[in-house]
Amino acid sequence: MRASTIGRLLVCVSIGAGLALSSAIPVDLKKERSVALTDSTDAAETAITWKVVRGGLKVTRDVIVVAAGATSAIAAVVVWVQSDSSKNSCTPISGSGQSDNGQQKYNFKYWVTTTGKNCDTTAQTKTVSAAIDDAWDDVHKRNYDYACLDFSHGGTWHGHLAMATVDSGVDVNTMCN
Repeated sequence: MRASTIGRLLVCVSIGAGLALSSAIPVDLKKERSVALTDSTDAAETAITWKVVRGGLKVTRDVIVVAAGATSAIAAVVVWVQSDSSKNSCTPISGSGQSDNGQQKYNFKYWVTTTGKNCDTTAQTKTVSAAIDDAWDDVHKRNYDYACLDFSHGGTWHGHLAMATVDSGVDVNTMCN
């Protein structure tokens, strides 16, 4: 691994390390992002909007765990977002992870679409982490074991995340098409 990738991974893991009750991010960051950022002139400070565009439950009692139980999985996705952005890459990235207690395994696919010519985002790591954390918790609240998520930072970048528990049997490579 390159040093920059290791550095991003350490930042993401440290973001997930200070667990709030139902959150994978520290309480102080959660408070910080709850402040209205719409007046900010720094695009990197603008909140990322997200929505669940598809999802469901294939296997009873296999609902995706709350974000606080999946910090390593969320950290991996945050690293993917930042890595793809720094490379200005629209290439899909797929992988897998598990809940922090090892009880639940996930498959992921992350990709970017753009309305411009670049696939990068100006969003800071903590902003990306906060959006993924909130979206993850929303998927849990809906009692889903798979979901397609769309993210936007107000520019041309649009991130997409397919996530599914392994037991759901849903293919993350085709489920959001």
